[in-house]
Amino acid sequence: MIRFYLGEQPILSNIPTWQCRKAEDLSYVLSNLELMVVKEVHGAGGYGMLVGPRSTKEERDAFRQRLLANPAQLYRPGHPGAVDLPNLCR
Repeated sequence: MIRFYLGEQPILSNIPTWQCRKAEDLSYVLSNLELMVVKEVHGAGGYGMLVGPRSTKEERDAFRQRLLANPAQLYRPGHPGAVDLPNLCR
């Protein structure tokens, strides 16, 4: 957006996004679920998402089953969280 609207180079790097339909990304998200925000691909308004750091073990277990049942419908968006600190501190 910065390049498009301002014609400038961004000074901050993008936060990584993991697409759960990709096996390697899904594995990473499942291994770090308690640290991540995971959303529905076509979701809006905060419905159908998991906020890992604010979730209970039971909520994470239920969400893990959703991920495994239909990984293409969920992704880990580029919102900063605990796993992103190295990216933000570069």
